[in-house]
Amino acid sequence: MGENSNENSIKSLVEQSIIVLYYGEFEVTDEMFTFNELNLQGKPDLERTLRRLYKIDSLPCILAYGSVFSMEEIAAVQEIEREFNKKQLDAAIDLIKTQKRVIFIKGTPTRPQCRFTKELLGIFQEEGLSPERDYKSVNVLETDAVREGIKEYGDWPTYPQVYINHELAGGLDVIKAERAQGRIRAVLGLQ
Repeated sequence: MGENSNENSIKSLVEQSIIVLYYGEFEVTDEMFTFNELNLQGKPDLERTLRRLYKIDSLPCILAYGSVFSMEEIAAVQEIEREFNKKQLDAAIDLIKTQKRVIFIKGTPTRPQCRFTKELLGIFQEEGLSPERDYKSVNVLETDAVREGIKEYGDWPTYPQVYINHELAGGLDVIKAERAQGRIRAVLGLQ
């Protein structure tokens, strides 16, 4: 059971990222600046598991979203990364277009990772809003493409960002100001 759970955790991480796998010393080039790195030296169990799960013949190599590439295939990996990032951003924008309330935050509703996110979530809770039931949230710390793309999409430079009825309502400062003016329920689409 523990080994299977460990394998599932490894798969979950590997299939959502790009990792340069190597053994010992390895120089990461500028072309790989967005890739994660993993030195397998001194990690024989992990090396064995990765080799078995992904049929890796030789190191160094690149694991990109669960597929193995040689070091000579960096251009192909970069193209896959661009496509993956576009899909992530498109999915975030689709949420805005299809959901009544969407917030872009640092962390999650159960694990906020900045005080502004935590404060916004507190306001939502005080207004009776529950995650998933009443609003969707996107953790902007998960992908650079979403974090930077949503800033551009909404023309708003900071997080959190609150979208109500497919429009940017603003950030925490706007939500707090509306609350102080007694208009928070209308702004949140609760009236």
